[in-house]
Amino acid sequence: MELVSVASLLLHTGTEHPDALWIALTGVVAFALGVAVGVYGRSMPRPVGSSVGDGDRE
Repeated sequence: MELVSVASLLLHTGTEHPDALWIALTGVVAFALGVAVGVYGRSMPRPVGSSVGDGDRE
């Protein structure tokens, strides 16, 4: 299968089947939100002693 025919298929999928366009759009939005939550979570300061296993060590 040629690259041109694959690109043509992808371009025509959205116009021929509007439901496929909504599915793709939902996937892109969900991915972007996941990346945003991950970046925001890594930028949050962690409270002291919040990791597992920080009990009293002898």
